[in-house]
Amino acid sequence: MTGPSPLNSRSFLGIETTDDPTVWNLPVTPAVGGGMGQLFGGCALGLAIEQLEEMTSRPAAWATAQFISNAFPPEVVTFEASLAAEGRNFAQGRVVGRV
Repeated sequence: MTGPSPLNSRSFLGIETTDDPTVWNLPVTPAVGGGMGQLFGGCALGLAIEQLEEMTSRPAAWATAQFISNAFPPEVVTFEASLAAEGRNFAQGRVVGRV
C-alpha cells in the first residue's frame, strides 16, 4: 500500500525548475501569498535557500534577503542563482528574483 508522497519544499511552494539548474520559477499564487496577496517573503527566501543548497550540495548556515518590490498573482518570479565564492568548507551565493 502506498500513501501520499511526502511534502517537500518544491511541492509546497510550487517551484518550477528549468533546463538551467541556476534558474527556477515560482508562480505567485494565494498558497504563497501574504495578507495582501503579494508573494510572502519567507517563501521567496525559502526558495533561494533551497536553490543554493542544491547548487552547492551543502546546507545553509546563514541567509538574508532584501526585497525591493512585491509580486502579485498571477505573476511568475524567476530566480537566478550564482556562486560568488566557493571554498573547501563554505560557499557564498546570491539569488536574484525578477518578475
